[in-house]
Amino acid sequence: MDNNQIETMPPYTPVSPEDFDYGTIYNSTTEKLLVYGDKKPGETKDNSLWVLDKEARTKTSFDCDGLFVPKDRKFVIGDTWHHGPVMIKYYDGQIALIGQDGDQYVEKRVMPYGDSGKVYKKGELNWPFPEDTTSADIQKMDAEII
Repeated sequence: MDNNQIETMPPYTPVSPEDFDYGTIYNSTTEKLLVYGDKKPGETKDNSLWVLDKEARTKTSFDCDGLFVPKDRKFVIGDTWHHGPVMIKYYDGQIALIGQDGDQYVEKRVMPYGDSGKVYKKGELNWPFPEDTTSADIQKMDAEII
């Protein structure tokens, strides 16, 4: 993935009523994550990919739609494992806490409770899908802070 296609999101911690206007992801992993959200100029897909720093969250004004799981990671919802690459879609008003256990990203909590993210594969959504990207690639991404 070209570093010009992604940007780093700064940490943001307070929770406010505005958090329920958009989807929100808390990254409680030790790795940077790729999240889907606000469309960048020139983007031909329905949204763009952004880098969310480790131990950070998407900011209140960011319309977060989901998470990209790279090919060398798994995503765990309850007792179900999904091998990357996959897209996890969250809806407006959902707040997801993403943890980590080794090579697994774990959906630890989603508010409102019981509404987990939905898993999609390449071509099922009109979203960017960097299928050859690994977690190590994402950690090297050094982009501009928004």
